[in-house]
This record gives sequence, structure tokens and C-alpha cells, in this order.
Amino acid sequence: MSSPIIELIKRPIRKAIRAPYFQRFWESLFDKALVGMNYWDAGKFRISGELPLVKKLFRDQENVVFFDVGANDGEYAKAIAEILPTSSKLYCFEPFSKMFALMCETTEEIGNIQRHHFGFGAEEDILTIYYDDGIEELTSLYNNIPDRGLSHTENVPIKTVDDFLRSEGIEKIDYLKIDVEGHELKVLEGAKEALKGGRIDHIQFEFGESMVDSRVFFRDFWELLHEDYAIFRILPDGLREICEYTRNLEVFHCVNFLAIRRTKNTAGA
Repeated sequence: MSSPIIELIKRPIRKAIRAPYFQRFWESLFDKALVGMNYWDAGKFRISGELPLVKKLFRDQENVVFFDVGANDGEYAKAIAEILPTSSKLYCFEPFSKMFALMCETTEEIGNIQRHHFGFGAEEDILTIYYDDGIEELTSLYNNIPDRGLSHTENVPIKTVDDFLRSEGIEKIDYLKIDVEGHELKVLEGAKEALKGGRIDHIQFEFGESMVDSRVFFRDFWELLHEDYAIFRILPDGLREICEYTRNLEVFHCVNFLAIRRTKNTAGA
């Protein structure tokens, strides 16, 4: 405990640094701290650290089963296909028609790929996806984004990961990447059997602004995963482990996390 004298000294200092004059400095420092922790670049997979991470994880592994949920225009899948051995199987899922067509075009020369024109969620359903001309890459199942002006809609089919694994006879997913603009938790809720059975080794999920629209907190992911998975924030050249949940993790700026099943060796990640 601090002594009364130290507290008397600290009190005016605290008051001074909290003055309106210093607020712009603290706000700028906060923004720079987020950049240093790799926030805001999650959507730029070529610089976010995602590609070297996958390369490192699977450099000595054949027959990798890789799920790209929210494949968008297919550029990410194309980059992943160049990393994984040709013995791997790459499954791409994109519910929005325009992006699905573009994804098929982008990945047409990839031989070990399966393209699926539906999305994943907590249960099988038909949901409305929102988009607008010129920003189709920012489609969302949640129309709570006032600055994007998502004025067009399309009904899209939604399935569950568990049902898909059963129907396709897939025993295990080595890497499940999820980038679905706020619907990430719902995808995992539809994979509870696979999670419980230890059939998904790595889970990459995006967390950011879209979680405000879907009313999801990082705590929801933590409670679902942390008992069976070690959770990390992805950096450009490595990983930062999240050892415990704190409210400081509720940062609604775009970043990628990786959950690694605890029976897997994470030392070399």
C-alpha cells in the first residue's frame, strides 16, 4: 500500500495529466499503442502476419484440411493455396453471390479447392445479407453500420460446421479461418460438436468494429474457447498469448486472434 504522503504527491499529478489540455496527446498515444499491437490491419492479410503464421504451422505437414469461412474475393484463398502442400484440401465458403462468382474466378487454377456458395452460423437458416454497390467486400449480416450505407439485400443460405463435417465425412479441420463481419461467434456455435470432440486444431477469428453490430464481446469467445484452446493475438511476425481475460481485451478495432487446441504443441508457433 502507498503511504499517505505518496498519495498526497500522486493526487495533483493525476489531476494535472487528466486535464483537457493533455487529452489529445493521450488519445493519439492510445491510437499508436493499438497500431503497435497490430490492430486495424487484420483485413490486410499480406501484412497482418496471417500468411507467415500458416506457413510456419504447416511447413512439415501433409494433407492439411483448411477452411476459409468468408472467402470473399478469393485472394486470401489463392495466397493460402500457394503456401500449403498440394496434398492439402482447401474449402472456401462464401454466401454472397457476387463475391462467390469473383472467388471462383480468382481461384479457378487451384486444383485442390472446393468452393461452396453458402455461409455458416449457429443453425441452418436463410438470412439476409446487406451490401451496397462499390463496397461489396464489406457485406454483413448486420445492418447496423450507419457509415457504410448498406442499402441492398440478398437472402443467403446458412448451414452449420457440424452438419457440413457430417455430410462430407470430414474427421478433422486443421485450420478454421473465420472472417464474416461480426458473425464469427455464431459460426463457432454451429461447430460445438467439433469443438467438444477436439476436431478443430486451429481457429483464426477476426474481432473488431463489426462485433458492436452483432453485440458480441471478446469475453464470449474466451468463455467458449479458453478451457480447450490457448488464445493468441496474431502479430506480423509472431503471436502474443492472451493468458487471462480482462476488460482491456474489449477493443473494437479490427484484429485477428488464433486459438490453438491445447493438446497441440504451441511452442513453435
